[in-house]
Amino acid sequence: AKRAECYYFLDDYEAASTDVAAALELDGENAPAFYVGGRIFCDTGDNEKALVALSAAIQIDPDHAYSYFHRALANNRLENYEKALEDIDQCIKLGVDDADSRTACGTIFYNLGRYERAAREYSRALEMDPERMSVVLDRGDAYAALGDSKLAVADYKQVIDADPGSELAQLARKNLAELKK
Repeated sequence: AKRAECYYFLDDYEAASTDVAAALELDGENAPAFYVGGRIFCDTGDNEKALVALSAAIQIDPDHAYSYFHRALANNRLENYEKALEDIDQCIKLGVDDADSRTACGTIFYNLGRYERAAREYSRALEMDPERMSVVLDRGDAYAALGDSKLAVADYKQVIDADPGSELAQLARKNLAELKK
């Protein structure tokens, strides 16, 4: 499973998958192998298979926070928002309280239509990593959904000012124009 993880981080999913299969053939209760396999499925867009692999990893090792994190991402993509929320909450309870987990939490709340909570989670992520302009943009979208145009405009302008030529800035300009309609 360790070598599979190395291949995974090199973006060699084929070699990683081969090693995951070999590790599981040797030990069908290999939580790290299920975890790496789940991440591969997440990254390649096969969220159903990701859920199966990550659920197996969690069943074997229920204290592995990142298995919950990635299962939350897969559930979110499959629009299983309540399950995604349970998983991200468990991830945070297990000690992974970082900008990534708070951003994921914000996105899940946004998808649930709970925009105030989404904005709070995005703000928490930005306290941990203030340079994440994609999160500033997302928070602006949450403020816009709440009808708070003043805060939405401030976030969109921050994204634009950070890197005027970027793709995020273009999206912020588009969102800003829509807000003004």
